[in-house]
Amino acid sequence: MGDSQGKYNVWTIEESNKLLKIMVDNVMRGWRDSNGLFSTKTVEKKILPAVNEKLGCEKTFTQYQSRLKWFKLRYDNYCKLMRHNSGFGWDSNTRKSMATEEVWEDIKEQFFV
Repeated sequence: MGDSQGKYNVWTIEESNKLLKIMVDNVMRGWRDSNGLFSTKTVEKKILPAVNEKLGCEKTFTQYQSRLKWFKLRYDNYCKLMRHNSGFGWDSNTRKSMATEEVWEDIKEQFFV
């Protein structure tokens, strides 16, 4: 069971961070298409080889797409949270958002109930 679809490969935090860094580097080089996305060719020829070489892994285009979807979901959730950010602050020492218990309770009610 599960072997028919190939080996399941979980992205580590290190791999995710490296992928993001390489993607940002490629954006700065102007390697995105006019629609703002990377082409399959750019991902397969420039991004994935760099990730695989630096981390000693074998990520595929399908795995890249899955991680990109994961990044987008996290970004969307963060944007929703910040849209209702009244009462939130940022602690630059801990690099975490901070809020009163009342604000956290309101967020829980809005998003998790």
